[in-house]
Amino acid sequence: MHNSNDIPLLERQHSTAQYLLLATVLTTVANIVLLLAKASFLIPYCAALPYYLTMLGYLFDGYTLASYTAIGMAMAFVLLAGWLLVWWLAKRRTGWLKVGLVLVILDTVALAIIAFLFLENPASCLLEGLLHLAVIYEIHVGLKAHKQLAQIQSQSAEQNCEPWDDETPAESEYSSDINQ
Repeated sequence: MHNSNDIPLLERQHSTAQYLLLATVLTTVANIVLLLAKASFLIPYCAALPYYLTMLGYLFDGYTLASYTAIGMAMAFVLLAGWLLVWWLAKRRTGWLKVGLVLVILDTVALAIIAFLFLENPASCLLEGLLHLAVIYEIHVGLKAHKQLAQIQSQSAEQNCEPWDDETPAESEYSSDINQ
């Protein structure tokens, strides 16, 4: 099945999956800053919902920092705080990595809805959509890697354990131990 040579690769895959959640938060914050700075470029991958909430507020405010932008940013940062919490918890318990996978899937669905319902050219989100799918795949690989690591550890524990002796020693063995 698996051997101990697979362990570094599996650990790296699991770690990568965890840090993709953190990378999502960092790239989203960077893109929000770039949006507000009126930069001519964006990082191709970020959490769509927090970014577009900020963009919507910014649009309603006429591309100035005002109340709608502040509301959009507040909602975005609440969502990003949730992503950050999931990343932090996923470092300790892999079940939270599954929650992170669900977050990325929901964000991908939000991106598709935004692209097809609100954007003039939905194809402009194609690269971001593909990157979302790549992140979903990598987190899935990380979850599988964790499962395989658990199987290897279980097999290793079984091989290193001496089986229990189900036979009870004869009464004479007890008496000889006591007499000595």
